[in-house]
Amino acid sequence: MGFTALAARLSPEALVELLEECFTAIDEIMDRHGVTKLKTIGDAYMAVGGLPVRNETHAHDVVAAARRLGLPVVMVCRPPVEPGPRVDSVESALAWLVSRASAP
Repeated sequence: MGFTALAARLSPEALVELLEECFTAIDEIMDRHGVTKLKTIGDAYMAVGGLPVRNETHAHDVVAAARRLGLPVVMVCRPPVEPGPRVDSVESALAWLVSRASAP
């Protein structure tokens, strides 16, 4: 079940509680892997590795966090602005967590 369908079935209070639970779980995983949350927008979670403190493991950190969330990892590599690897990816971890939370 997608987020929109689930949200339509839940009371506002239950939806807020579910979102809080999901985002808290994602925040903990991101913290463990040194990934920084930029913002949440609706059911989207935007995060980045290597900020605010630059590090050489930022790509690995983001991939490890995505794998911990059970997300497929798609790497798009392009020439870096500065020497070193550059990996860009956008994933909605909340959709995955909501689908697992609503499973029978």
